[in-house]
This record gives sequence, C-alpha cells and structure tokens, in this order.
Amino acid sequence: MSTPAGRYFTISDYCRFLIVEGDLASKLAPPRQADGSPLRLDRPASVLLTEPGRSKHLEMSGKAAKLPKLHELGSSEARARCIHRFAHHELQAVELFAWAILRWPEMPDAMKTDILETIAEEQKHLRLYLKCLESHGVQFGDYPLSDYFWRHAATLDQSPAGPRAFLSAMGLTLEQANLDFALMYKAAFERAGDHETARAMQIIHDDEVGHVRLAKIWLARLEGGQDDLANYMNTVPFPFGPTRARGRQFHAESREKALLDPKFIEYVRNARKPHPRKPVVLYQNFGAEEAHKPKNKDHVASIRTLFQAFWQIRDSTEDLHPALASPNPLLPVVNTEWVVPWLATVDAQGRADALGRRLWGASYELVDKWHAKAQALAWAQERQFECDPLKQSVTFLRPEFFQIPGADQRLLGMIDKLPDELKARITIKPNWGFSGRGRAGMEAQRNVDQVMGAARRMCHRRRGAILEPWLDRVADYSVLLWLHEDGTHALHVLKLLNTSSGVYCGHESRVPSDVRRDLAQMGEALARDLHSEKYVGPVGVDAFSFRLDGREWLRPVVEINARMTMGHLARWVTSYFSGAERVLFAFHPRMRSQRPEWARESHLLFENGPVVFSA
Repeated sequence: MSTPAGRYFTISDYCRFLIVEGDLASKLAPPRQADGSPLRLDRPASVLLTEPGRSKHLEMSGKAAKLPKLHELGSSEARARCIHRFAHHELQAVELFAWAILRWPEMPDAMKTDILETIAEEQKHLRLYLKCLESHGVQFGDYPLSDYFWRHAATLDQSPAGPRAFLSAMGLTLEQANLDFALMYKAAFERAGDHETARAMQIIHDDEVGHVRLAKIWLARLEGGQDDLANYMNTVPFPFGPTRARGRQFHAESREKALLDPKFIEYVRNARKPHPRKPVVLYQNFGAEEAHKPKNKDHVASIRTLFQAFWQIRDSTEDLHPALASPNPLLPVVNTEWVVPWLATVDAQGRADALGRRLWGASYELVDKWHAKAQALAWAQERQFECDPLKQSVTFLRPEFFQIPGADQRLLGMIDKLPDELKARITIKPNWGFSGRGRAGMEAQRNVDQVMGAARRMCHRRRGAILEPWLDRVADYSVLLWLHEDGTHALHVLKLLNTSSGVYCGHESRVPSDVRRDLAQMGEALARDLHSEKYVGPVGVDAFSFRLDGREWLRPVVEINARMTMGHLARWVTSYFSGAERVLFAFHPRMRSQRPEWARESHLLFENGPVVFSA
C-alpha cells in the first residue's frame, strides 16, 4: 500500500511514496515531513519496485520519437519536444534515486541524506522544465514518455556491485554525460532565442556538477580507493560505460569542477574503442526470400547487430554484452576477397562483383537449389528421413501446376486422398520463404477458396508451393551445420521457440536425448551430401515433433535453410554460457520480458535487444 500524501515520517516511507504515487504533485513532494521537519533515518528490509506508479497521462511506453536535431530548434514545437524529454529524464531520476534507497537500505545514513538532497534538486530541475513547457503551450504528458531510465532498473538490481553500480551508472555515466548535453543544448536554445530554457539548462548543468562530484566521492568511500577510473570500471554495469558518459561536445572543465581525476576525464574523452575489423564486407539482406514483404524494423535491427558482432566488424563494442565483444572462436577464416551475405542470392553476387570481391560461402546456385522447401522434401524422401505417418502426405506443387486444365479439382483430390486423421486441417506454404510467412491453411473444406488463391499466387511467382497436413506440434528444433572448406563440419542441435503463428522467438539448449540423437544422425547425412557438392558455410534444418493418434512423432526435415540462421547466432551467443546447465536465447519481446522460473540469471545482450537466461 502507498503512504497517504503528507503522512510519511521516515526516509523509506517518503521514497516509497515518490515511486508508488502516480500524480505529478506527489512526485514533486519535497523530502521532508509534512510539518517541514527532516525525515527520520530508518533501515528497513530491502524493497525492489520494478516500475513506478503513473497517472494515465504520465504512463511510459517503450518508444519515443527521436530528439529534434540542434539545427531544428528554431521551431517552437521542436524545442517543446526537447524540453518535454528532458523533463521526463528528471522525473525518472527522482524516482530512481528513491528506488536506490529502498533497494539498498544498508547504504550509509549520510549517503541517504545526500541522495535526498539530490532528489530535491532533480525536482527543482523538473519544475524548471515544466515552466519552460508552459511558455510553449505544452503540458507534461502531451508527448509519449519513454521508459529509458527505468528500463535499466533490472540491470542495476542484479549487479553484484549493488549501490556502487548505481553510483557509476547514474552519477558517473548518465549525469556525467549531461555535463556535455546541458551546455550543448543551452547554446542551441540561445541561438533559437529561447533564453528562458537556456538559463534553465545552465542551472541544471551547475547542479549536475555537484551530482557527479557526489557520485565520485561516495564511490571512492564504498570502493575503498581513490582511483576514479579504477573505481568506475570495477563497478559500472553493462550496458553503461565510458562512451555513454560523454556527449558529442566534450567539456573537460565541467568534470574538473566535479573533481574527477584527469586520468578518468581523458579516458572518457577518448572512449571510442574500435572493434577489430575483419577483412570482409557484409551484405545484410535479411528476409531476402520475401524481399517484397515488409520487415519488422526492431527485429531486423537486432539481427543486424548480432550479425555484425558475429563477424566482428562493429566500430564499437561497448554497447554489447562483454561476451559478445570478445573474439568469436566460431568465426571462420576469411580473407580480403570476400563479401559475406546473410543469404547468397543473385543480388548478393552482384554486390560482390561490383566491389571486385568474391562471394563467401556456397554459390548462389547451390543456395538456390538447397534453400527451396521442395529440395528438403525430395532429400528427406531420398535419404529415408521422412516421418512414417507423413509419407505420401506432403506434396510439392510445381510452378506450372495451375497451367494444366482441372488443376483446382486435382488439388482438392490430393487433399481428399490424405488419411482421415490428417486431412481435417491442411496448410500450404511458399516453396521459397521464411519463418512461416505467406502460409495459408484451412480446416476441412472451409477456407478452400483462400487456400486455392494462395496456391495460385505461390505458383504464379514461379517458385511453387508445398501442401501438407497441419499437425499438432509438440516442440520445434534446429539442426545447425557449419561446413568448412577442408571437408570438416560442426553440428549442433537446439530447441527452436516460435509463436503459435510461426514467428521466431528464440532457442533453448535443452533437447531430449533421443531427439538429439535422431537429428544428429540426419544432420551428419546432410553434411556428407553437401560436402560432396563443395558446399561451404552455414546450413540450418528446421524439425519438429508432433502428436498424432496418441503418439509423439519426430519430423526430422521440414525445411533446409541454406544460409546463416538465427539458430547459428543463438548457438554463438549461448556458447559463452556453456557452463550453465540450461540456457535460453530470448529474441522475441514476449520472451525476453518474461524470466523463466528455472533461470538464475538474465544477461542483456545489448540495449533493447535479446536476452540470455541461464541456470
């Protein structure tokens, strides 16, 4: 329960009030008792609050529009959006300083008193911004409110450095960076003629100097050493770090006023750690199988970051989990002549030709052959890796299927010939596609027109379609191959996690031993055939188990993906946590927001990106 307004007497009661109450007036309540007397020091049990209370118009979302560029601040609306964002930073700071006192009640009493003074100054900053907003005719809450600061509460909570991590992240990273941003925006507002906001920015900058100084002093006391840089690097939690402790314009004099060591100041000034560049060019054609369809921008951004980190060509690795920033032991040997595609296509080959380089891995002709679902079906039939109940029940409709008279009736006849237990629900999917996209299905004879139309479209695109029963899936699996030029290969099996509609969610390390054995046997056979055709590079095979007639069956070959897959990236990421009993690579937002019961730890791979859960 929240404490009634004005009825708090202790520091912890006040801090809980600041966080739990949702209205702006409560967030601005000064750190003292209702009669003006000081709050009583107390040391209750630790309390972890995962989110603040917010009135409806102050609720936070995961996204917010980008800040206007400095040259755009001549517009009153652009200035208002900037001020609104800065005001919410101050509100989140108020809440998180209170959060820290509740989370670590064992911190020294004098440190709590100093944090209360900081809260009062953050409230002062918020009032300054609110006044500036009024002059622009904008109310706080008129624009979306990002949860940027609160998003890191879990990281701070889990850091073994405890309150020292909070001092490093909040005081010596975010507030140190604001020493630069406050002066940069002050000058921009002055150029725009908004002198009221410029004065506010100067006041806030001057107070931030004190906040940074306070963080430095308390971190030194808690760490027991006077080396600012060592104290910081020993305690700052990922994804915070020195490159986030600075702005585009660097103001050393502000840091000198905060009494930061010259060595620390110079380290932050020069904090641009280059990632060792590999002599490759990446052709990041994610979703090339269906280039005509829109992509999920957030998903593509996460794949791109992982793909770049795998090949180690990022300019900076500080925003990555430390494990991903270390050398990749799985990285194949390449030289300066290569262009590395996500999927080898004619376009990828054209890109390589334009750069005067070679396309790394399998040729696009080999990829074109093996990436088609019809090839997976034909290979499984030839090598006897079909599942017994599905023999003769999965059919490839060739591109010319509908050019023959009576095609509709032939298709209905194929469905009718399926065993009774399989023809109640069927699905049709494009011969060339990914992640279940483009699939259509029907139950018995319902939606037959929809399925017929989808089949026509798939065949019209000259790729054909796959007709198969819709099965009661139990679990999905990935067989991951990496074939080397010397004829060797690596093989791994992971559990594949999808949504009910087939959207990729993540991978898990735990696989039943009998399933792992059967899928490894299939993978070895596929590797031999691929080696015989001089195939080099990654291949992923989708498989799943399903329930039929009271028994569980394994379908070992559903699709062969002749490219790097998310499974390869998941395997690379989880290899850094190989000592764990169980590891889950959570890619989809639904998964990464829910920690499994068995997980002891969660590891954020990069901001807003995938998470690894480990036990």
